[in-house]
Amino acid sequence: MPLPVIKERPFPESLPDRTKWTPHHEYDQVYEEEDEDEGDLLVIGIDFGTTFSGVAWATAADFAADSVNLVTSWPGTGREEGKSPTELFYEDDRIFWGYEVPADVDPDRWFKLLLLKEEDLSQELRSSEILLRARRKLLIKGGRIHFKGHHIKEAFAGSFSAIDKLVDNQISMAVKQASKVSGIILVGGLGSSPYLYEHLNEKYSAAGISILQSGGLKPRTAICRGAVTKGFLDGGSVSDGDVIDVDGHIINTPIRVASTVSRASYGIKFRTEYDESIHLTEDKTWCPVEDSGNARTKSRRHDANHP
Repeated sequence: MPLPVIKERPFPESLPDRTKWTPHHEYDQVYEEEDEDEGDLLVIGIDFGTTFSGVAWATAADFAADSVNLVTSWPGTGREEGKSPTELFYEDDRIFWGYEVPADVDPDRWFKLLLLKEEDLSQELRSSEILLRARRKLLIKGGRIHFKGHHIKEAFAGSFSAIDKLVDNQISMAVKQASKVSGIILVGGLGSSPYLYEHLNEKYSAAGISILQSGGLKPRTAICRGAVTKGFLDGGSVSDGDVIDVDGHIINTPIRVASTVSRASYGIKFRTEYDESIHLTEDKTWCPVEDSGNARTKSRRHDANHP
C-alpha cells in the first residue's frame, strides 16, 4: 500500500506540545503492523443519558449479520440491565459510578445538562431543584417512601400531555401532506412503559393507528444501537482508502459529530400557490399581481447546528 506524503510541521503555539513527533522512517513500521488488521472495524455507540446511559458495539462482521451487541453486565449489579444510572459519587480517593453508588449517599446526577449552554435549557430546567442541587424533604416512614396511586399518575401527567401534543402535531403534518399514519413506534426508556402504551392505544386505536412497542431491552437501548448503525452507515468524508465495504454497504470512518443541539433556527417567509390538499382554507388569499389564489405568507424553518 503506497504511503501518503506527510510533511513535518511544529505544533501550533497555542497548543501544548505533549506528543512526541514520529519521524518519517518510523511510519513504515507502523503501517506494516496496521496492514495485518486492515479492514477491521469496531463501532461503539454510547447513549449518554440524563438519568441512565447505555453502550452498544458491533464489528463489521456483526453489522453485516444485522447483530448489534449490548453491554448488559454492569459493576455493582448481578442483573442484566440495558442501561446504568448516570450517577457519580466521590469518597476520598475512590470513584463510584452507576450501580456501584451506595444507596445511602447523595451522588452527582443530571451533570449531562451541564454540557449544554444555558440558553439551550428551558426556564423550567434552569430553575429545577435537582439541577440546582436543592431537595425537598421526602416523607419517609420506617426507611420507606410512601406514594399513593394518584401521586404516580400525576408524575406522568405533564409528560403524557406533551407527548400527546407532539403526536397530534406529527399526525396533523402527515395529513397535510396527504399521508396516512398507520402506526406509532415507542422507543427509549419511557417508550417501554406499559402505562404509556395503554394511554396511546386508548387514544389512537379508534383512528386505526397501531401502537408498536418492542419487549425486553430493545426500547431502552434504541439510542445506543442506533448510534452504532449511524457509525457504520453515516460516516464523515475521509481520504481514499479509509472506506470499508460491509455486505454491500460502504462505510466511511472516522465518525465526526460537530454538534447535536440546534443553536439557531432561521425562518424564510414565502408565498406559494394554494393547494387544498396541503394548505388550510383560511390561509387562502388572492394575489392581484399573479391574478391567482395564493396561500398566505408561510414561514419555512431551518434548524442550523453550530459547534
